[in-house]
Amino acid sequence: MDGRASVQDIATAYVLRYGQFDFELIPGMIKKLQRAQLLSLTPASRLRYALARNRERRLLRAAETALTALERINISSRRVQPFFRRAYRWGGRLLFTPVALVVCVLLAVAGFAAAAKLWRDADVAAGFGANPLLAIITVKLLFILTLAAHQIVHGLALVHYGRRVREFGFTFLHGFLPTFYVDVTDIFMASRRARVVTAVSGTLVHLAFGSLWFMLALRAPNGGFVQAFAAASGMIQWQAFVLALYPFCFVEMDGYHVLVDALGVPTLKHDAMAYVKSLVSGRPASASRRQAGLWIGYVALSIVSIAAFIALNVWVVIHAVS
Repeated sequence: MDGRASVQDIATAYVLRYGQFDFELIPGMIKKLQRAQLLSLTPASRLRYALARNRERRLLRAAETALTALERINISSRRVQPFFRRAYRWGGRLLFTPVALVVCVLLAVAGFAAAAKLWRDADVAAGFGANPLLAIITVKLLFILTLAAHQIVHGLALVHYGRRVREFGFTFLHGFLPTFYVDVTDIFMASRRARVVTAVSGTLVHLAFGSLWFMLALRAPNGGFVQAFAAASGMIQWQAFVLALYPFCFVEMDGYHVLVDALGVPTLKHDAMAYVKSLVSGRPASASRRQAGLWIGYVALSIVSIAAFIALNVWVVIHAVS
């Protein structure tokens, strides 16, 4: 309790050490601390934080107000356990069988083959024609709907392991990213295998959808709108799959949680950033050789990965329009 770890970090560390924790205690504790004026919440988003530091500028103050308003939009329900139980009983259980895993692998192989053929032969970008902006917006809106499917599969995984889905809803992440979410904290009461399956299962939704989109694009008329739309949707889905499952990108997604669970280091990102910052400032913090190697490795891999991801996207765009 030195002020450097968040409540989430403390709770996660407690779970990893003692195996259980009642996460419903956290919201109540936060409200009590706020009422007693012992806790003030700072913006979680770096963008919000930067805007808050420049409130004297009218335009930036308006932007912060708008982001704050969007962050408060939360359409959710805590009475979703019956829905997820019914969905699991009516067929959701099939997603957690060996057959489903085999089908997912076959879809991935077929999708990769279709994407490779499209890359070589098809003039995909031409299909957007005179309305590329409208087409891209439509692709993004459809992608947001698949985020709901991603979260629903997370919820089904909880039911599969006999745990409870506490909440499901829609919100704006950091004030401007529309997304769906599901409260999976009850899975921390289950085994490590259950936690890993819960994290990975949702990401496989994007792998499957992306493969289906690429297969559709391959069969669509060459240079047409359907082909361009399907190929763009497939690319976005596969990017979402990689971003969600890949742990080294400074974003605490599903793959990151699997990594810290396996390492037993729940505050990996926070500790790594703090340690590297101390190195840059010339005042290195004390750490064992293993800790230093782990922290430096995480930051280095994340920087290289982000650079590679940006370069890949630039290359794909150049190839598509050339």
